Amino acid sequence: MLRQVALTFQILVAIALCGAPAVSEEDPLLSQALSQLRSFQERQALETLKAAQAAHVGEPAVLARIKLVTGLAHAQLSEEAAAADNFRQALVLDPAIRLPPNVSPLIAGWFEGVREDLHLPAPPALAGPDPKTVLAVAPQPAPPPAALGSPPRAKAGRWVVVGFGVAAGLAAGAGALCGAQAKALSQQARADRWIDEATVHQAQATSTARAANGLYIASAALGVGFGVALAMEF
Repeated sequence: MLRQVALTFQILVAIALCGAPAVSEEDPLLSQALSQLRSFQERQALETLKAAQAAHVGEPAVLARIKLVTGLAHAQLSEEAAAADNFRQALVLDPAIRLPPNVSPLIAGWFEGVREDLHLPAPPALAGPDPKTVLAVAPQPAPPPAALGSPPRAKAGRWVVVGFGVAAGLAAGAGALCGAQAKALSQQARADRWIDEATVHQAQATSTARAANGLYIASAALGVGFGVALAMEF
């Protein structure tokens, strides 16, 4: 369970902060699937991705992105075999396709293992900035040599320390609220007389519990950042 939560949190951070595989405005189903993944609705996302695949038959570039996101959905569920199979199909359709930056090393290892099995070369490094867009800067004189002695200790900044502390507290509070809501939904599911109502409430409880776990992990990470920033400041 903890492994699945960690994988989920790492994939969501990669998608939210570093960008997902390119999705055009003509891919509403793929956009919907990504939104469902961010909301911990992995099974619903897989159903949406099946519909997206059926809607884009004969479009290898789009199908490659769909298969890549499908692999990420299975990875978020800790389903290694299914994730690797979809990564394989994505690479067959588009050998140059890439994972989002900052995906966890475990998932990146699955992806690169599939690439090696297919005997595909690693894609070229991303190109740097276009030289035509780089502003010319006049050479500046070299700074004078620093005075002898111990270099000043780097500081994080008081607002950085405060920001980490506040963010960690908010994440922990939101996690506690989600946890309480998940518990209430689970109790409601046990009290429901009809199986369909109980199923809906239990599914909501599971989804909310996953959100709570993700928020607790985020709070812990922010707490570590708070401690490091506090140590640098003082």
